[in-house]
Amino acid sequence: MIRPYDVAVVVLSGRVHLYEGHFANVVVHAVRVMRLWGASVLVLTNASFQPHRLMVITDHINLTGTNPFSGKLDSRWGIPQFPDLTQIYDYELSLILRVALHELEIQFCKGVYAGLAEGPLMHQDVVDAIQVGMKQ
Repeated sequence: MIRPYDVAVVVLSGRVHLYEGHFANVVVHAVRVMRLWGASVLVLTNASFQPHRLMVITDHINLTGTNPFSGKLDSRWGIPQFPDLTQIYDYELSLILRVALHELEIQFCKGVYAGLAEGPLMHQDVVDAIQVGMKQ
């Protein structure tokens, strides 16, 4: 854990994925541990959009066929069995990111992430169709 500006920060390099054969509860384990450490904000990055193009994710659609909240949830995690996900993408944090990208003249778009279990895929036509269908 590092403390820039007296704020505790945890930085991970890599993570496990469903497409590697892990169960959902294993995939989310590191996130749950960081929550136990007191983390209140989680910033994730991935490389599933276009190479060299940024997308600020505003929502997601779970098409993996699994759910990390399924099954018996250990109460020690301190989260409800099925938490409210309607505000999972923080608008204010997203706005800070978008303003910073704009000020740095870094091109980006907003979009909805479609989570698939097959692994990282870069299908531009599908991404464009999802973006057009989900424009906010």
